[in-house]
Amino acid sequence: MTDRKRCGAGALRFLRRACPRRCRIKPSASQLTKRTPNVNGRERDGRPPSVDEEGEEELPPVQAVLTELRDGDALDEFVACMTCAEGRGITEADLAPWATFGGAGDLARQAAAHDTTMTF
Repeated sequence: MTDRKRCGAGALRFLRRACPRRCRIKPSASQLTKRTPNVNGRERDGRPPSVDEEGEEELPPVQAVLTELRDGDALDEFVACMTCAEGRGITEADLAPWATFGGAGDLARQAAAHDTTMTF
């Protein structure tokens, strides 16, 4: 399916939803190929901005960003409040297993291992 057909089908569905009388308005050829400005002011034809121009730098994967933030200790206070964790006797070794729940058995194990208060 070409971009033109995909764009036209989406525009037609939008027009049908927008019209209270359910008109069967078909978009013109110029509407199907209309270029829209993206957030940087450049025009694009429905493609994501990362593939707009050759050589444009793409965003790094989420895992790479998280790894970089963790390496710089930028997430310590946000992922787990270290002050609260230390006050409850939760060490860094406890954080990953303590924060993951695989079922009811994990909840009981974690409650027995830590001073835990749960409110629902």
